[in-house]
Amino acid sequence: MGGEHFGLIKIKSGTLNIEKQQAEVIVDMDSIDVANLDGEWKDKLMNHLRSDDFFSVKKYQTAILKINKMTKNKNGSYQAVGTLQIKNITQPISIEVKEEKGEYTGELTFNRTLFDIKYKSAKFFENLGDKLIYDEVQLKFKIATN
Repeated sequence: MGGEHFGLIKIKSGTLNIEKQQAEVIVDMDSIDVANLDGEWKDKLMNHLRSDDFFSVKKYQTAILKINKMTKNKNGSYQAVGTLQIKNITQPISIEVKEEKGEYTGELTFNRTLFDIKYKSAKFFENLGDKLIYDEVQLKFKIATN
């Protein structure tokens, strides 16, 4: 791959029930914003990410992260278990979550091909060379409850 890209995506809505250790976050997929590019290249990448090659945003406007259970780890963090739904495909997830003063932080890594996002994946296309796009997507988050 020629380089990494990063950006932001907005939460449309969310609920967090600390007593039941459950959460639901609905993500506005149309809000994908590439932060490390400007101008024409930024617009091209954002439009491509919204296209059917990737997230099919016109058809699937939201993604949903559900946490069904959180257990405390020996190091004081939590293991959150639930599901991630992208393009109406739901897959199980597990995330290590750290809590400090009402802020929950973590990093969710998922394989995009499990959500029918196959564009330039080595699993589905041969001889991509430097045109390869990695299958792993990392999503860092911080949720404040205060």
